[in-house]
Amino acid sequence: MNSLSIALPPHFSVTTFLDFHGRDQHAISEKVEDRVLNKAITLDSQPCLLTMDFNQLGQVCTASNTLTGPPLSRQAQAMLGLNQPIETFEQAMAERTPLSSLVHKQRGLRVPQSATPFEALSWAIIGQQISVSAATAIRRRFIQLASPEEIGGLCCYPDAAAVSLLDASALRSVGFSASKADTLLAVSRRCCAATRRFALRHGCTGSGACPTGHSRAGALERELHPATRLWLSGWQSAWGRGSTESTGAITWLERTPYSESHPGLAR
Repeated sequence: MNSLSIALPPHFSVTTFLDFHGRDQHAISEKVEDRVLNKAITLDSQPCLLTMDFNQLGQVCTASNTLTGPPLSRQAQAMLGLNQPIETFEQAMAERTPLSSLVHKQRGLRVPQSATPFEALSWAIIGQQISVSAATAIRRRFIQLASPEEIGGLCCYPDAAAVSLLDASALRSVGFSASKADTLLAVSRRCCAATRRFALRHGCTGSGACPTGHSRAGALERELHPATRLWLSGWQSAWGRGSTESTGAITWLERTPYSESHPGLAR
């Protein structure tokens, strides 16, 4: 396993981050235990195990079986939300009411991120208009259905390529409605097509290295049908790209518990 340490900013909410990734107590694809997150994903067509250990004060030790150096650092910082412009957001909200008081109390709070844009997109589709508990159960069965690999005792969250091989009846069998099944398959296939074009255009290798440094996430977003983009934009922006400019992000901010001694943390 390749590892590195990343310093955490003041007021970083470890509890909020771990609660987000540990929301499924069955721990099919991610497991939170003793302030350590183990998460299995399919990354660049490979099974990848990410470990994030928060037992050192003020820092996180991140390890992976496939990522190393700058790619590992970028993956960890994206999931932690360390690239989110929260200082700019807090300054912009300072003179506004009624949210100004709320933002001040939650100083330093960041939106936890999914491991990949496709995970964020698929979770947005699964969770539409149903309870979190129902969505979590469907997500669990979906991972078991579509996961191409296991690593570290966990099922890897599937990528678009694995999901595109399924049919609607298979997704219906694990709890998807007809419209959600059709949408997820359409999104998966468009993501695959965009990824192929992106790789050809920018000289990406099978391992995902892109000499031009362009963003795969941006390519996937441009490929999605405009109606699908509109339907998913709020959730995908909040959970997959770190945007704080969405009603979903504001609602999450309002509902996140606050404690006087640790802004943004509920203990």
